[in-house]
Amino acid sequence: MHYEFKRKNSAAEVFHNINIIYNNKTVTERTVQRWYQKFSSGDESLENQSRGRPEINVENEVLKTIIEENASQTSCDLAKRIGVSHTAILRHLHDIRKVWKMEKWVKTILQVIIMNLF
Repeated sequence: MHYEFKRKNSAAEVFHNINIIYNNKTVTERTVQRWYQKFSSGDESLENQSRGRPEINVENEVLKTIIEENASQTSCDLAKRIGVSHTAILRHLHDIRKVWKMEKWVKTILQVIIMNLF
């Protein structure tokens, strides 16, 4: 995008060209516009700017303990209890290899196999 900006191509042209060359929906027109605004303001670094989102911190051990207390809590319940987003909980459940089966959180098959090997 920086190259196209320097060539004075419009954000709309760049959006169109990127999506033709790489894949439809590779980038949104709004994303190209944000980068163009950044470059126009004099900041030509290629680093993404922080969007001010707080860093999500979920301790996997705490999550495991909560699930052991009550494995039937939904991911939405867990998110509310810990005070983070639903997607953050899903990422951490994946990290600790928990899946939702028969209305409760259980170990993944891979985790069971590994435990039985040792």
